[in-house]
This record gives sequence, C-alpha cells and structure tokens, in this order.
Amino acid sequence: ETADGGIIVGGFSYSGISGDKTEMNMGTVDFWIIKVDAFGAIEWQNTIGGDAADQCYFIQQTPDLGYICGGWSKSDVSYDKTVPTFGGRDCWLLKLDPSGDIEWQKAYGGSEDDYLFAFDNTADGGYVLGCFTASGATGNKTESNYGNMDYWIIKIDSLGNIEWQNALEGYGDDRLHGIQQTADGGYIVGGTTDSPMGGDKSEDVFGEEDYWVVKLDASGNIEWDNNIGGVSEDEQFSIIQTIDGGYFLGGFSTSPVSGDKTEPAWGAQDYWAVKLSAAGEIEWQNNIGGASGDRLEYVLQDPAGYYFLGGSSLSENDGDKEMVSYGLWDFWAIQLNESGTIDWQLSIGGDGDDVVRGINQTRDGGVVIGGQSSSGISGNKTVPNQGGYDFYLVKLGCTATGFFEDADGDGYGNPDRPSLNCNGLPGFVADNTDCDDTNMDIHPGMPELENGLDDDCNNLVD
Repeated sequence: ETADGGIIVGGFSYSGISGDKTEMNMGTVDFWIIKVDAFGAIEWQNTIGGDAADQCYFIQQTPDLGYICGGWSKSDVSYDKTVPTFGGRDCWLLKLDPSGDIEWQKAYGGSEDDYLFAFDNTADGGYVLGCFTASGATGNKTESNYGNMDYWIIKIDSLGNIEWQNALEGYGDDRLHGIQQTADGGYIVGGTTDSPMGGDKSEDVFGEEDYWVVKLDASGNIEWDNNIGGVSEDEQFSIIQTIDGGYFLGGFSTSPVSGDKTEPAWGAQDYWAVKLSAAGEIEWQNNIGGASGDRLEYVLQDPAGYYFLGGSSLSENDGDKEMVSYGLWDFWAIQLNESGTIDWQLSIGGDGDDVVRGINQTRDGGVVIGGQSSSGISGNKTVPNQGGYDFYLVKLGCTATGFFEDADGDGYGNPDRPSLNCNGLPGFVADNTDCDDTNMDIHPGMPELENGLDDDCNNLVD
C-alpha cells in the first residue's frame, strides 16, 4: 500500500501494447510497474527492461514516496538498462521516483546465474537483498560458491552501494525466498534446501527438500540456523518476525509425519505453516490442505496477532478446505488465530488459473492479494481476461469493530480511548465501561467497598 492509499504493483510482462498495457516490451519479458488508486484504477504504469529477459519479483514504496523494485536480468546495456551483466542472470535493483521514472539502478552478480527474490528496508535508510546464486567470487560477488545454489545476502546503502555481503552455503541447492530485518537489528532469512550438513549448514536435510531458516546478526554473521522438514519435499516461500519476537514460516509440504512434521499431508501438496520461538525452535505447526495441490506463498501477521495466509489451491472442498473450486488453481486465503487454528477461509477465482504472487495488509484493516489469472468473468471473478495470464488484484475488506484501550489489564476498556479494527489490538478490549483505567481494582465487576472510591463504576462512592 502506498502513502496515498493506493497500491503499487510490480511484476513482469511478455505483452506489447494491448489491453491495459500502454508501452511496448523492450525484450522477451520486462518489468511492468503499475500504480493504482485506492479503488484499483490505473494511475500510471512503466515497462522497464533491456534487450533480453528481465523479471521483477518485488516492489515497495520508499520514505521519499518513490519506489524500489528488483528481480533478475539477463539483458546487457540496452534500452532502460544502463549497467552491464556480470554473467548469465544478475540481481537487478532499481530506484524509481514517485512517478515511476528510474532514478538509479544497480546490478549484483558473478559469472553464473544470480537471482534476487527478497528485500527489506533497513532501519539505517538502506536495504537488504535476499538472493540465491550459482556464482563464485566474480563480478561484485566476493565469496566462493559451495554448492549448486547458495543463499546470498547483500546489505546496501540508500543509493544501492554494497556495504557487506554474505553467502550462506551448503553443498547442494539452497534457494532463498524471504528476508526481513529483525527487531534487534539483525536479519531472518528463509528458503528451501536439499543440502546435507556442511558449509554453513549445521543440520542434515530430512528428505528431498526442507525449509532452511538462518538468523543473522546486524553484520550478517550467523547466530543460528534450523533445518525443518519431513522425508519428502517441503519448500519455504515466506518468513516474518512475529509480534512476540518469534518467527512464522509459510510454504508447502508433501511429507507425511516424519522428521519435524507432526501432521500428515492431505493431498499432493499442502500449506505448511510453522511458528518458531525467538531461538528458532518449533512452537506449533499446521498442515492445511485438500486432496489435491495447495501452495502457500505468502504470510503476514496483523497488529492483533492473527496470521493471514495467501496461496493457491487445486483442491475441492475436502480436507481442511471448505470452499468450492471455481476452475483450476484458485486464490486461497486463510486467517489463523494466534494458536494456528483456522478462523476463516476464502477461495477466489474463475474458470482458469488464478495464482497468488503477493499479499499486503492495508491501513484500513483489509488485505490486498495480487497474482496472475487466465480466467474470464466466472466464479467470483468480475473482470475480463485481456489475454494469456493477466495481473489480478483483489481487495478484501472487513467490518471494523470498536475496541477500547485496557491500560490496567482488568478486561474493561476506557471509553475515551477507542480504536476501530477488524480483529482488535493488543491491550484493547471490546468493553468500554471502565471508569478508571489506571487501577485494575476499579471496574464494573468489582464489589463496592467503603473506601471512598467508586469501585464498581456505578457513579456512587461509599
């Protein structure tokens, strides 16, 4: 969500001028950046690329009301691309102004393929990039490569200059998909691994592929790591720090009960949500799915502590899935409570493929889901398809409820301290009948005592 209440969308496009697209492609596939207003209407767009393939995987507004976007590029210097490639594919980062025009760009990579998939703003005004790489110490990569693919963390300043970097290395394939700066100034990173113990990896893989979570300090040094999985394929796509200082992981699993996995799979692939403590130990987990394929792509936590899961489902209404399937893949949105139990779920889609690629919570308590769609007007999709796969945005609203601050923790709220929210906030309650929110022994549930106070808030003093 942008400061004006709109949405900024970043992805990639093979299309020329047609449908909603107003600019030609430069290469085979280009970044496509779209700014929409609070109601989803396009305000501006920009196609950005070179003479080959360029794919955007994230975009975020910056404090100066511009934007930072990134992904990977195979293009050399041509068209919009002003920095040369180091090898096959490079990480490509662009800073845009508030109108979507390029201010600066940087490439990061070595002699082989390097992919940028994850990003976060840092407290010092810079950025941290989460990549995976097949390159050795070439280009602007300063560390050797252990396996086929390694995690590659790059800390940059506000202008994209490298401050430090660290390759987290196993002996197999390690593909990073999520990174976030943590409250202590360090970083949490997560992705998928098939590496045995060795290199930077302190534990063996359980099955074909597992989740691999690594906690770094502020300088990028490893504090701890945890390999999490069962005997089959488990792929992690999203990781966040939680309100309580722990971590929440999202991905999919094909594993039965085995290794770290305590619940069986319903179908070919299931959502697998895992809650970790601040030290990286599993606190709880939930395997969620139907009889077919279900892929969890993104997770977030709202201020009240509820978890929102965004992914895609091929399953009918069986297993945990209570919603019908409209076509092939549908968006499947789920809210969990703080203990990981399903509160509600929703399927969104039409008669084709509808696949989630991102989620974002809005300031009004709603959620925007973005992805790609080949569906026409059908199911609960109300907008037509322009051709092939289109960008597809859905805003989920909520009915806001009044909550009231409970500063003294007695379960009774202060009527003068209200807040409108979908799920409530920590320290707020639905009741608004406390007459003294600084004293937990004064509220409507207390007996009246002869002490010169209005103990039960009935406006009488004994």
